[in-house]
Amino acid sequence: MLKEHYAKTVVTFTDNLGWTTLHHAAYHEFDMIIHPRVEAQIEFHHTFVYQDMLSTSFHVAAEKGYTSTVICLMQSWPSWSSAYIVVDKNEQNILHVAALQSKREMVQGILKFCSQEFKKEFVNKQDKNGDTPLHILIKRGCFIPELLRYEGLDIRVENKKRWTPDMLYFDEKVIDDQVQIKIMLDGLHQSKDILSNSVPPNKRMRKDKILNEQAKLKMHGKYTTMKDNTDAIDNCFVDAIAGDAISVAALKMKADKVNELRETILHVESKKGDVENVQFIVSEFANKSLLGKLDRSKQTALHLAAQRGHIHVVEALIDGARLFPSSSAIDDAHNSVGSFQDFITQANFPNLNTALHLAVLDENVAIVKLLVEADPNNSHVQNNESKTPIYIAAENGYKDIIKKICTTCRALSLDGPDGRTTALHALIQNIGQGTEGENDVIGTTVNAGKSWSSAQNASVVGFEELFIIKDESERTVLQLAVERNDVNAVRLILQEDPANKPGGGGIKRNGLMRLVCKAIDDEYSADIIKTLSETYKAGIINPDPNDLIALILAIQKLNKGM
Repeated sequence: MLKEHYAKTVVTFTDNLGWTTLHHAAYHEFDMIIHPRVEAQIEFHHTFVYQDMLSTSFHVAAEKGYTSTVICLMQSWPSWSSAYIVVDKNEQNILHVAALQSKREMVQGILKFCSQEFKKEFVNKQDKNGDTPLHILIKRGCFIPELLRYEGLDIRVENKKRWTPDMLYFDEKVIDDQVQIKIMLDGLHQSKDILSNSVPPNKRMRKDKILNEQAKLKMHGKYTTMKDNTDAIDNCFVDAIAGDAISVAALKMKADKVNELRETILHVESKKGDVENVQFIVSEFANKSLLGKLDRSKQTALHLAAQRGHIHVVEALIDGARLFPSSSAIDDAHNSVGSFQDFITQANFPNLNTALHLAVLDENVAIVKLLVEADPNNSHVQNNESKTPIYIAAENGYKDIIKKICTTCRALSLDGPDGRTTALHALIQNIGQGTEGENDVIGTTVNAGKSWSSAQNASVVGFEELFIIKDESERTVLQLAVERNDVNAVRLILQEDPANKPGGGGIKRNGLMRLVCKAIDDEYSADIIKTLSETYKAGIINPDPNDLIALILAIQKLNKGM
């Protein structure tokens, strides 16, 4: 009973806007729950007539442009309910709304699943201006065969200006509007559908030819003015984003062209940092694969945006790249990025820096965050100096960047150049001794090293080897910490090194003994000598009383002379 009561509450609930859960499902394009939600509405005999006729779930989905959601609603809706034919404050039904957006597939889906009982009233409904859906479709140059073939369609309906659909087609203003709309929707491919038998085909063909010619002239005119003219390009973007179809078509032509640096318009706008233009290019010209294009230095637009610190552009590019197809047929060497992972890890030439390398070099924490969170499984490649981004951050002491990379990346490589050192070496050598957060950042790096080892990758060393590897001066990370007289780093390394833990295979006795002696000879801090000697003593299992006890006693008493 409780479950039934809960389900009924979900069906009947309305918020302060008068929206039901179905409205919200439509608004968020959550098609998965629409059918069971409608089924539940039927089960609990809840009314299918909306109290607020100005905001049905159908209008919500249609106004958002969600074709699949509208069709899902139409398929799930009971045939005896006419809720989908109601109108909004402009007296427009969802067919009007779909027509206003030139949503061809949405209109087709609505017509397909509309009940025959309501269809005639539905398709001939007039809004406040007296326009039927057909009036609107003709104004926008969008022709729907399924609508034109419907025998209940009344092509003689006049709007408030006393125009019938046939008359609208030959209005010069409508022709000019159609020039732009046709380019935007069809890429200059004209519809072959005939509106009605009352319009002679030869007139139709002549008008279509006029539309084509006018469109081509306007488009080429815009494209010509854009060549090497920055102001014209900027203006074209402004017009295109505002909805000017001629400008969209002209930019589409330019999208395939590259400059002397082999940069596309996406490279150029990303370099400038114009996020609105970048978002427009990525969404409008997705089929052009501009995200994968490489310039003369084998850089994507992501490199250029990251190098110049354009955070919002980097974010827009990453979001766009998430839609990369799982496999992409690449026909030329210029376009060699075909997956999201390749996009993130693409290395430029000749420095072999990824976008992450560039962001680290610029000490841009925000962009580093975007890049590592975009692909946390990336183990990070080395550049032409054999340095990974984490190594560069470590040798520069960029604490915030180190912490962000180490806490985000799950397969992080701490390898240094030529396998002779590690990022931990670089960090200890370059971190400000005694500075705020020193222990924290060293500890974070060591923790990252614990997940560094990979049995599947023989080139990556294990966690224990992190403490064994020696740099070009034959120093381990412990030796570096001792030489820098950094007691905090010494304690942390001794604590984390698996060899110093119970069952860890025995203490590195000889090495520790040499460090103790060096610390005494070079007069390092008493805390370092004490820490080293205590660790050495704790690891002794079978001490040799003849040659060790006296030395240990001397060390414990800090008696250099003895």
